Amino acid sequence: MRSVIETKADLLGLEEDLGYLDLPMKALLIEKDGERIYERYWNPIKEGTLLKYFSCAKSMTMLAVGLLAEEGQIHLDAPISLYFPEYSQNAEDPWFSKMTIRNMLEMRTCYSKTTYNKTSRTENWVESFFKAEPSHPPGTIFRYDTSSAHTLCALVEKITHKDMLTYLKDTVLDDLGFSRWSYLAKDPFGTSMGGSGLMVSAEDMMKVGNMVMGRGVYRGERFYPGEFLEEATTYKVSPYFDHNDLRGYGYMTWMIPGGFAFFGMGSQWVLMYPELSLVIVTAADTQKIPGADVMLRNALYRRVVKPLGGDYMKSVKREGMPFLPYGSSSNEDDMNGRGFRFKSNSSGFETMSLKFGRDSGTLRYRLSGREYSLPFGMDGFCDSLFPGTGAKCTTFGSWLDEDTLYIKSWLSDDFTSSVTFKLFFGDDFAVAQIGKTEEVQLREYNGIFNLEDF
Repeated sequence: MRSVIETKADLLGLEEDLGYLDLPMKALLIEKDGERIYERYWNPIKEGTLLKYFSCAKSMTMLAVGLLAEEGQIHLDAPISLYFPEYSQNAEDPWFSKMTIRNMLEMRTCYSKTTYNKTSRTENWVESFFKAEPSHPPGTIFRYDTSSAHTLCALVEKITHKDMLTYLKDTVLDDLGFSRWSYLAKDPFGTSMGGSGLMVSAEDMMKVGNMVMGRGVYRGERFYPGEFLEEATTYKVSPYFDHNDLRGYGYMTWMIPGGFAFFGMGSQWVLMYPELSLVIVTAADTQKIPGADVMLRNALYRRVVKPLGGDYMKSVKREGMPFLPYGSSSNEDDMNGRGFRFKSNSSGFETMSLKFGRDSGTLRYRLSGREYSLPFGMDGFCDSLFPGTGAKCTTFGSWLDEDTLYIKSWLSDDFTSSVTFKLFFGDDFAVAQIGKTEEVQLREYNGIFNLEDF
């Protein structure tokens, strides 16, 4: 451990927590107001060792895309197909043809999952993005998709005629003092893995984190356009539902309480807290340890963020309810009584409608020929029986943004499960993302469903 300046952070307590958790850490760096207050490497890692930061590569891809947009070489609202005319398999598909670079940055593509098979040595990873079958309209729901970042990386390399990290080094990173030997691993077909292959040092990520937190300014000097970073680190879409420390998604950047972050698998993180002028960089090997991410983030929050004045968790929940970023919508009246018909699906969903009251609502739907109603609270819980089961449940709803309604029902009795409905409403269509936690029962409550007005 190295603490070079006096700080209110409980660094001794942090050391105790790390010892108690016994996580396979590799590196941990903390800077406050640009000063290093904590630095530790775990054997055999040393300062300057290149580490795999996995999905932090997506955030580097975002930086490269932003530069091209600022230079006018690409447009965020242009369809991605415009830049790859050689891949025409989905050119006529009405959903794929509308998918933009901005949709890809926000993980709101027309796909439900990553399109390529990472073990394949015969199917081109980039081409797979242009031939997979779309599952829903783009710009609607969040679906984490590494092939989006990989394809955007391919776009950068196609336009610049350089490896993506080389392009970033030539324009920004060399001036930051980035590692000379850092690199992006390549897929079997020669494209840099802009979604998962980042090999850099923890010190490299600290410099990038300070620059992004400073909206392009690092140590008093501008290295990157501030307007794009302001946009990239602002809430765009709700990714998941009940994580108190994952509050939204921007452009390949996660929103966290009090700031934003780059996340890579196995606890490779860059946590940025602008109000505190605080950056925390971690590297670890926690992929196979259940709950490790939450345990480590809680330790950092309790011992570092909160003592430095970032009491961001105190208002996360209403009584017993998860954090929700929006709460209401001016479109609620338009949704009241509006009916939708499900397109053909194997689960048996047929129709759906919503009815809103003052502080409550009812989701009505037809499933396999039977009519069901699920009441929910809009500022609290509503107790009832979950449709078709007889199980007691408590349910609440909230608008995540103007067009997206989230409903969650906790079941008790023999189920001990939850069912979630994430409903996106367009002008004449809707997309329903439905999920459940019960392993065996309620199988029909799982999937992405397309609906149309009736």
